[in-house]
Amino acid sequence: MPHHFRGGLEEKRVWRYFMKNTDDQFYANLPASAAEYIRLVVKKMGWKKKVRAEVRDELIGHFEDALAHISDPAEKERKAKELIESFGNARVLAKLSRRAKKRSRPMLVKAWFGLCKAVGIGFICLIFYSIYLANGKPNIAVNYVQKANEIARPVADESLNAAPLYQKAFDIYVQEPNFPDNLAIHSSQPISEFKTEEQAAIKQWVNDNQKTIAAFKLATKKPYCWWRRTPEDNMVLKMDMTEFRPIIRISRLLCCQAEFAISKKQFETAFDNMIGCYRVGMHCKGPKPLFESRIGSALQEITARTSLNFLQNASID
Repeated sequence: MPHHFRGGLEEKRVWRYFMKNTDDQFYANLPASAAEYIRLVVKKMGWKKKVRAEVRDELIGHFEDALAHISDPAEKERKAKELIESFGNARVLAKLSRRAKKRSRPMLVKAWFGLCKAVGIGFICLIFYSIYLANGKPNIAVNYVQKANEIARPVADESLNAAPLYQKAFDIYVQEPNFPDNLAIHSSQPISEFKTEEQAAIKQWVNDNQKTIAAFKLATKKPYCWWRRTPEDNMVLKMDMTEFRPIIRISRLLCCQAEFAISKKQFETAFDNMIGCYRVGMHCKGPKPLFESRIGSALQEITARTSLNFLQNASID
């Protein structure tokens, strides 16, 4: 065995021997039955060494006081057993002694332990409550999605709703080519200023979407537009507003077609497209979500700016 391990074991043996001899000194004046009983009570307490030592000293004092006037060892043993019977079961006595020591603690210590318990219980409750929230589902008392749908829907027949026609245009829309970043719906740069191959790609995109433009312009002539939104769990934050991306793209398509029409002196077609874009903005506005209203305002502003562009750069009656 290595030297350091052997030394460690030797120190433990010395310490146990010292503690045993020291412990035996406390019970030197007591019969064996009394010493064994007190040891058992102290062991069953299972608390702080200092508190156990206090209980041990108190019990030793009781036995020594009761046996002080007896000199006969046999009589001491008999009297000690009587005292043990009067004290009762060692486990019960240990529990009662522990409670008594807790009750006798200073008020400040009691308050401190009470605070620690309260914090611990609160922390455990917080953990369980967090698990409950993480695994639970919200109980929506007021269905704000339904209310928003009711507010956005005018008192009108379903045949006056432009949303189904918009959806038809979305379904047949042909995706645009990869345009440069500056060719966007909010751009005021004329198409004629782009490169020849870019102009050709834009013209092809317009030609591929003639049916889309026809369905879209037909939708703009409807007086109302409302969308039925049914998000997951009826939560407002999960409302699906994906229709605005294709609306913006097709509105840009109409602007591009209008510019080609202006270059061919087809002014009625061009401004019919602009009026259609403006009506799309009107459909997006009204008693609707803020995001939708802002889209509508942006489309109307773009329409006005594009029309002014045409008036400035073309000889229009």
